[in-house]
Amino acid sequence: MLGTNSFGGGDATGNRETLAQYRDKYGAFLDAIRAKHPANPILCITPILTRQDILHQKNKSGDLPQDYRNAIQQIVDQRQQRDHNLYFLDGLKLINDRSILW
Repeated sequence: MLGTNSFGGGDATGNRETLAQYRDKYGAFLDAIRAKHPANPILCITPILTRQDILHQKNKSGDLPQDYRNAIQQIVDQRQQRDHNLYFLDGLKLINDRSILW
């Protein structure tokens, strides 16, 4: 759930956070996990469908939920070249039922 507050354009303390800052935070989070668990598999799952997806609503930094999903996938794709125990799952493939939002 890293980044739940980030999508609103702010961090957990309410300070403004850009998508670039979120990418850095996500990378640091993976670094911290990998440092403690060098051989364990890590599964990175992007956020599931949200009301903001359906409304195409941007956050106060001008980013869409898909921008965050793309950032996670890019980070994982880059790291998988050297970390063969890092996996990616698109959260939209888990829950993408637009009817649950209405």
